[in-house]
Amino acid sequence: MEVKRKRIPWTEKYRPRFLDEVVLKRTQRTYLLSWWRCWKVWWTHRNTWENEEQEAWFAWTSKEAGREWAKEHVDDWQKFFKKKFGKWMGNVRNKSKTSGSYCYPPEPQQELFVGESKTRYTTDLSTNAITKIKKWLEDTWEEFREKSSANAVPMPPLPSYDPLLLVGPPGNGKTATAFALSGEVGVPLVELNASDERSKAKIKRRMGRIIRSSSLRRSKKSTEPLRLVLFDEVDGMHGTKDRGGFSELLRQLKHARFPVILTANDKDDNNVRKLMAKFYSTTIFFDRPQPYQIEKLIDIIAKKVDMGVPTEVREQLKGTQDLRTVVQALENYYYSGEVPQLRKDKMRGFKSALKKCFAFKQDGIAESLQKNQERIRSVEGKNLWDFIIWSWENASKLVETKHLYSFYEDLAYADYIYQLGQRRRAWRVAYSASRDLAYAMGKWGEEKTNIWALRKLKLRFPSAFSSYSRRKKFLSSGGQLHPIVERLAQKQHISLKASIRDMNMLTFLGERSPRELGGLLAGLNVDSEEVDRLTTEYTLEKGKVMEGYEAGLKELRTTREERKKSSIRNRNDKEKTKGGKKPKHEEENQKPKDETINDKDRKLDDFF
Repeated sequence: MEVKRKRIPWTEKYRPRFLDEVVLKRTQRTYLLSWWRCWKVWWTHRNTWENEEQEAWFAWTSKEAGREWAKEHVDDWQKFFKKKFGKWMGNVRNKSKTSGSYCYPPEPQQELFVGESKTRYTTDLSTNAITKIKKWLEDTWEEFREKSSANAVPMPPLPSYDPLLLVGPPGNGKTATAFALSGEVGVPLVELNASDERSKAKIKRRMGRIIRSSSLRRSKKSTEPLRLVLFDEVDGMHGTKDRGGFSELLRQLKHARFPVILTANDKDDNNVRKLMAKFYSTTIFFDRPQPYQIEKLIDIIAKKVDMGVPTEVREQLKGTQDLRTVVQALENYYYSGEVPQLRKDKMRGFKSALKKCFAFKQDGIAESLQKNQERIRSVEGKNLWDFIIWSWENASKLVETKHLYSFYEDLAYADYIYQLGQRRRAWRVAYSASRDLAYAMGKWGEEKTNIWALRKLKLRFPSAFSSYSRRKKFLSSGGQLHPIVERLAQKQHISLKASIRDMNMLTFLGERSPRELGGLLAGLNVDSEEVDRLTTEYTLEKGKVMEGYEAGLKELRTTREERKKSSIRNRNDKEKTKGGKKPKHEEENQKPKDETINDKDRKLDDFF
């Protein structure tokens, strides 16, 4: 019986094995290999320290004086070393320039590596490189020792070099680049997948074992790191299972003995922004592919499978927004002769589109308006209201101060048209509001030509959304105001979801008649602490609400006492009627008013 083999997807079968097979810009390739060169030089420094300084350092720190000196000066030494090392290796970017301003390795790296040319970027150390590297390390330590007056102190441990951060939309070659670098330099890659649990304990155990441990016997003989470590999708570390994982990741990176590559999809994620700020000089951005890059990828795949790709198919694929989709479409075309329907303009990030609407100008206002409308339509899962509320919240960051009033005026008109169309279900009117919004952003937005400055700009989450989500959390199960929602639902015999909606009416009553709200809360048997939370959350007049609440409680107590008396009288009447006697309250009315009753003769009814 013939066994059918499962077909391997082309995204796996033709995954790049070397950097020449990856569609990279020249700047991306340069930064990538420059980072690896820095790690090779750092590896030589580390071997030098372990062979020549480690034993003396441990002996020094075994003494009280050595431990005291280490507490005071080791951090300063490591900061000093990292700063000097970055300048020496030329891997310090100028923040005033864009990411495309740097495209050739700096001179210090050219002196240490062999076979350097503009067409070939090698990572092999030259014959005299080891001597130069050791000499630089000795000079750097002497400079610090003179600065800190530490004449008889051995060299402390060296800090780890920075990881490589690859940031960009999914499907554009970040993970493939890491595997291609591994094949290019001949070092195995260890991958920590995004599907794995990445809590604090898991990262401390798994990643600590991978990036901090090594065979000293092998590492001292090797001239380059023994492994590469890939940590995929750092921006996905937000779930309950990943609690504490990001902070532990930063601690592990501080002491990493092997080069680590981090990938992220969302550059606006808080964790990613922290990494971008911390590892600025080793961050590489992967943007949407240009048509010439897609053309190059088509040629690479077509050559591997010996397939001809017609011009009309190439033109159709040039509008694709990620490289993975191109490979999948070519695979489908190879087996079926047809290109699947592709989503071309529906994959742009919301925040990225919003920034570009304000910052990127066209030749004229008409062209800017048309381009902004395309950007607004290109975002999935967001409507025009999202653009309006985010623009209102972040206008001070995207518009010059002198134009703020004019922008808000146009924004208010766009909002009015949009709300008018929604109320009347006139969707053409609501759609026309996008023209007004696109015009306002294109005309009054502050132009920015520095791509890095635009990427670094952090947009503020709309306060209206944050307050709504916070209140929803308070009102939901387990929230601080959930008991009020529960009692309101029980009182009206409605669902909890409907009761949450009715909270708006409750707070409206509190704004108009706070005493009436207090009386209503008393009738719902709400605790005073819950009343305090409600007034604080919705900024109601606490004094008046509490007055109504206390009055309502007093009235409830009086009503309950009267009901108790009435029920006791009714019970006594029934008992006396059965025995042929008069009801007790009639007998009490017939007694003389001046007659006194001894405490011993008193019964329970006398107290009510």
